[in-house]
Amino acid sequence: MLDEEAVKDSLKKLNPVELASELAYLKAKSIEDLNRCILGGDQLVSYKGQVLGKPRTESKAIEMLSTLQGETHQLITSICLLNSGKIYKYTDIAQMKMKTLKQAQIERYIKKDRPLECAGSYKIESLGITLFDEIDCQDFSAIQGIPLMKLTSMLQNCGYEIP
Repeated sequence: MLDEEAVKDSLKKLNPVELASELAYLKAKSIEDLNRCILGGDQLVSYKGQVLGKPRTESKAIEMLSTLQGETHQLITSICLLNSGKIYKYTDIAQMKMKTLKQAQIERYIKKDRPLECAGSYKIESLGITLFDEIDCQDFSAIQGIPLMKLTSMLQNCGYEIP
């Protein structure tokens, strides 16, 4: 059994990319079954090297979006596939250029989309896409949570026939 405090301490020492990758691995490992293929994933927002978590309140969401508006940040998506004792990992780092927004736009967005449980205070798969000018990444599906092109390749490497 893992010592939760030791794990938390070790996670604090990781940079955002390492953190997303390790969290994806730990999620998969927590339900590992050598007879099954297990997928774990994590997604986080990094702005100037700092991880922006879930705001949980409207005021924190307004603060986050006010900070990100007009700026570029990273949306880091990591997956970890465990299959027959083998570990396959992949991380996609999307460069996200947010539009310059007015306070009223930020507040209206938060009221409509309610992104209080979303890292960075936006739901990219919903109305959050309207907040961005540019998105640059290897696998566009990664911004919605799972890099499906890479996952397909990983599954093929594990012997699954796709399609």
